[in-house]
Amino acid sequence: MLSWCCFATTDMKHFWEYNTPMRASDFAWGTQNAAWAGQVVERNGKFYWYTSSNTTGIGVGVADRPEGPYKDALGRALLTNANSPGMTHSWRTIDPSVFIDDDGQAWLFWGNGAAWVCKLNADMISYDATFGTKMVSITGSMDFPFTEAPWVHKKDGLYYLSFAAGFPERISYAVATTPAGPYVYKGILNEIAGNSNTNHQAIVQFKNNWYFVYHNGGIQTDGGSFSRSVCIDKLEFDENNMYKPVIMTTKGVDMIGTPDIDGIKEISKSSACPFIYDRKNQLITLKEGNSYQIVDTLGRVMKSGNGTSVSVDRFGNGVFVISNGNQSFKFVR
Repeated sequence: MLSWCCFATTDMKHFWEYNTPMRASDFAWGTQNAAWAGQVVERNGKFYWYTSSNTTGIGVGVADRPEGPYKDALGRALLTNANSPGMTHSWRTIDPSVFIDDDGQAWLFWGNGAAWVCKLNADMISYDATFGTKMVSITGSMDFPFTEAPWVHKKDGLYYLSFAAGFPERISYAVATTPAGPYVYKGILNEIAGNSNTNHQAIVQFKNNWYFVYHNGGIQTDGGSFSRSVCIDKLEFDENNMYKPVIMTTKGVDMIGTPDIDGIKEISKSSACPFIYDRKNQLITLKEGNSYQIVDTLGRVMKSGNGTSVSVDRFGNGVFVISNGNQSFKFVR
C-alpha cells in the first residue's frame, strides 16, 4: 500500500472515512511504497502513529487529531534492525504496537520471527536506553511458532499478548503478569481464514464491549492475500478470564446505540454552523463543500456523498442528523 486510511464510528455499524491521514512517502527515510501495519495512540492531547516501512525500521507520525494529517516526528527511524537482536532477517523490525499501562508507562512491542519490547519515554518518540530493547519470552508448548503482529492489552491485572502464528497465519495468544513478560502460551484465538496468508489483529474495548479487529481475503470478488478486508467480530472471555475462540462471521458485529438526538444542536444560519437548511426547498447547503452523511433517529444512513448541496425533498417526515465528519446537526423534515 502507498498510504494509510482512517475510519471512525460511534455505533460499530456505520463508519466515516476521512481523507488520507498519512502516506508512506511522508517518511523520507523509509520505503516509499510500504505503508505497513501500525497503531495510533493518544498521549497528552497528541496522537502518535507507530508504523513500519519494510526493512528500514519503525517510525512515528504525530498529529493533533486522530484523523490527522500526520507528519514524521523524528525524520528518521525510531527503531531499526540493530534494535532487534537475536535474529538476522532484514524484515524483523515491523508491526509496532503500543500499550500504555495504568501507571502511565508506555511500552512498544514489534517483530517478525520474534517479539521485542522497549519502554517509551514520556515524549513518546524516544525509548528508555537503560531498559534497552529485549526479546519477549513466550513459554509453553506452542501449536505454531510466533510469526508477527504482536498486540498487548490489559484486563483485570493480566497482560494479554496476541500475535500471528505459523504461515498461513492464525492468531494465537499468551498471558503474563508484567508487560515485558515472560508470557505463557494459552492457545489459538482465531483460526486460518483460508483466503489470506496473513492475519493481523487489534483487540479493543469500546463502550463496554470487547472487539477483535482483523483482516482476511474475503472481499467480493477479488479478495486474497494482497487484497484484504477489514473485519470485526465480538471478543468474549471464559470463566477463567481467557479468550473464547473468535469465530469469523460475514455479518460482523451488531450496532450499539443510536444517535443522541436530544444532545445534537439544530441546524442554524449562524456563521459557526457548517450547514444551512432551506426548509422551503428542502435543501441543505454545506458551507465548506465536503463529504456528508445523513442518518435517521435509528442511525440508519439515509444519504451520503460529496458536494455543496443536498436535497432532502424525498425524505419522509421526521428528525434527521447530518454530519461532515467533524460536526453533526439535526433538522426536522
